[in-house]
Amino acid sequence: MTEERKTGFWIAVWFGQWTDLLRYTVASVTLQPAPGADKKAQVKIILDKAAAEPVLRERIETEARELNLIGNNLMIRHTEVGKPPVAGAAQVDYLFHRMFAMIRLLLKSSGRGT
Repeated sequence: MTEERKTGFWIAVWFGQWTDLLRYTVASVTLQPAPGADKKAQVKIILDKAAAEPVLRERIETEARELNLIGNNLMIRHTEVGKPPVAGAAQVDYLFHRMFAMIRLLLKSSGRGT
């Protein structure tokens, strides 16, 4: 396996795990929704807990949307063909820190972080 393929593999594993963790965190911060519950309303509640000040709240929502777009539009896992891959370790570090900051904020604002 070439060094580039090894790097791509570990990028997919690492970022994929953090993407899954963010999904789990968002799910655990909220109450379990009733069938047909409005997901947008649930996200609003989570983000409102994270920041009450309107300017910061808007920036946090923008960041959450951007992280969602990254997860949906880049090849995070090796099975997601037809999407551009995350190219290297420095980019993985950058995405990791963005994702980690969001997860930590959501956990702390819900009383689950230390």
